[in-house]
Amino acid sequence: MSTAAINGFCITPVALNTRLSTLRQPSVSAKLNATSSSSSIPTLIRNEPVFAAPSPIITPSWRSEETMGKDYEEAIEALQKLLSEKGDLKPTAAAKVEAITAELQTTTADGKPADPVEMVKAGFITFKKEKYDTNPALFGELAKGQSPPYMVFACSDSRVCPSHVLDLQPGEAFMVRNIANMVPAYDKTRYSGVGSAIEYAVLHLKVKHIVVIGHSACGGIKGLMSLPDDGSTSTEFIEDWVKICLPARNKVKAEHGSSSFPEQCAHCEKEAVNVSLGNLLSYPFVRQGLVNKTLSLKGGYYDFVKGSFELWGLEFSLSASLSVKDVATILHWKLF
Repeated sequence: MSTAAINGFCITPVALNTRLSTLRQPSVSAKLNATSSSSSIPTLIRNEPVFAAPSPIITPSWRSEETMGKDYEEAIEALQKLLSEKGDLKPTAAAKVEAITAELQTTTADGKPADPVEMVKAGFITFKKEKYDTNPALFGELAKGQSPPYMVFACSDSRVCPSHVLDLQPGEAFMVRNIANMVPAYDKTRYSGVGSAIEYAVLHLKVKHIVVIGHSACGGIKGLMSLPDDGSTSTEFIEDWVKICLPARNKVKAEHGSSSFPEQCAHCEKEAVNVSLGNLLSYPFVRQGLVNKTLSLKGGYYDFVKGSFELWGLEFSLSASLSVKDVATILHWKLF
């Protein structure tokens, strides 16, 4: 995985360690780095990105059948010329020809999507030739088992795949993707799926870092901020799910009530990450990992409109004997 410097930190297993200190029961606090201790819901260090990469202006355009055919022919001619000059490149050129052909087949002449089965097949062929077959050592080790340093919570949104955004390679991150990248509080009945993923990652895979990544223009957060005050619902699952981060919504409404709705959503996209980080404290094996300094929690925010990424951490002072109720009471969050 590539690394990127972030105010003295690098996104690597070593550099993501969080400072932990154990205080006597019942003392506990949860706060963001470089902020004063507070018993309220944690607030962000800052709103500006830690680092940013300029995003190109992309103007989508449709290619005609004639243009697509011409592009294909020119690409093939270039590869044939290269082959005539360097015969040892024949296997590489053949793979490129197949990749170009697969790309050409992803849309029909009228611009409509091609057969989804063919797209899946073409996608796997490209992956097999360009990644799997070129990394036998990596995939050989992965065949024996996994030992990822990260657990990542990310949104199901198709625009924010963490493997692409953070250049994560196979075997580097155990991932959970759901609506609005939310982590519910410990609940063996309602949220056993998420709980089992966290338990497996922490106790069996021994991940060193849990990272919760929010993002811009999140539909789940928009839904959260749009919840009717009268408690009525219009969906079977979505509204009940996003209520996990009601504390973030309430905080944003109280502190940014005069802001426009899009601005409130942008604030909530980050505050919801903090609620999820706090909810992770309700899992006893997560708290134990923090106390033992074998685990760290990080929050992230990917703005795909601006092409920027923010990363922050929470500092914890925890006593090993705290219960789920203790944590919920201290953080002023209700466990549903």
